[in-house]
Amino acid sequence: MGTQLQHLRRDTMIAPAAPIREDIAAQLPTRAADKQQEPAIGSAAPWKAGQTAPAGYQAGQHTVALAGLQLLLGYEWLVSGFDKLLYGSFPAAVGQLLAGVLQGGKIPAPFAAFLRLMVLPHSIVIGYLVEWGETLAGMGLMAGALMTLLAPTAWRRLAPGARHWLARGQRVIGWLAAGAALGAGVMGLSFYLLDGAPSQWPMPSVAFGGALDTGLLLALGSAVLLMDVAAGWLRERSRAETAK
Repeated sequence: MGTQLQHLRRDTMIAPAAPIREDIAAQLPTRAADKQQEPAIGSAAPWKAGQTAPAGYQAGQHTVALAGLQLLLGYEWLVSGFDKLLYGSFPAAVGQLLAGVLQGGKIPAPFAAFLRLMVLPHSIVIGYLVEWGETLAGMGLMAGALMTLLAPTAWRRLAPGARHWLARGQRVIGWLAAGAALGAGVMGLSFYLLDGAPSQWPMPSVAFGGALDTGLLLALGSAVLLMDVAAGWLRERSRAETAK
């Protein structure tokens, strides 16, 4: 019996695997590539250095939490800008408003000198810039947040030939949102200085007020978004240098 098994093992030929049909074999790499091109928010980047980042990713690879913060900040600036546009005569009233604030003497001296020299003589133009700047900043921030949240789903549903357009559009909107965050941060800091740069330490005299000045809070939120964009840019640069 043992001898028969030895002959069986030695003489028996194992049949080769059936060859893969050429049409099926041609589809296998494409299917594998499609699976790698479906990104998830916060996952590792599946593309190689030098390639266009797929949808679902932008300069800072925002998480859902950061996209939510961006959406809230955008809504705040959008409503504030709309309020000024609906008011109608905001640009004409800016000069009188700034003159009254400067008479109060609470504004830091360097910022007060800047307002007297650069802003008051052109108060109407500054008024238009403020109301439209707030509106456009809000729209840019909200567009960037919605793109971050909706792009992964759109990426999976779009045809492969149309995905690169979505990736390009997301990259453009991402940088526009970063510019909007920078402008919003500058405006928020300006409003904080117009409030007299109040102390943010605990004070019993403001027990019924907010802990943080609204302008400063908006500026800090924009700073968080800009730091995320910078971190994403540094990650992409490091990944590109590693791949070289």
